[in-house]
Amino acid sequence: MLDKEHATQFLQSVEQAGGKGIMLRDINAPYRGGRSSRLLKITSAHDAECTVIVHYPGKGKYQHFLGALTCKNEHGCFRIGSGFTHKGLPRFATYLHSY
Repeated sequence: MLDKEHATQFLQSVEQAGGKGIMLRDINAPYRGGRSSRLLKITSAHDAECTVIVHYPGKGKYQHFLGALTCKNEHGCFRIGSGFTHKGLPRFATYLHSY
């Protein structure tokens, strides 16, 4: 049986090896492709503060919306280009180091 401490240790070992997370499956559930309420994805949340230094407009169907941001923090400048709500708020924002 897997407990929270074991899952946390396993997650850390997977991340140290370059993985992004782990999936836990109900052992009594038959295998099924796609999304399932019998699967649980576990990843570490990495959070940091930054200052927005450039706003970019959206393109295509996102015209009139926020498209992307260039931000700066103690690690340097990076661009956030997805994960915004339709009101331009970050929600599970992802970023790409561009500098």
